Amino acid sequence: MITCCKLQIVLKLSHHAILRMAQREISPNEVEQALENVVSVDPADRPSRVIKVGTTNEGKLLRITQNNFGAEHVITVIRVER
Repeated sequence: MITCCKLQIVLKLSHHAILRMAQREISPNEVEQALENVVSVDPADRPSRVIKVGTTNEGKLLRITQNNFGAEHVITVIRVER
C-alpha cells in the first residue's frame, strides 16, 4: 500500500486579489482551504482563465479566478452567498 503526503502549493496572489481579499475579509488561508475543497470548475470570460468554487473548513463558499497556465496564480476571490 502506498500512502502519499499532501502536496503544498505556494499561492501567488495578484495585487488585485490581495486588495479584493482585504476588502472582502477573506484570508489567504481560506483561499487555500477552498482550493483544497473545489466543488466546481468552469471556464472564465477569457480562455486563459478558470473559475473554481470551493469551500473553506468553516463552510464558506469562495469563487476563485485563476490563470489556466499557473493554477497557483490567483487573480481574484469572491465570497459566494448560499
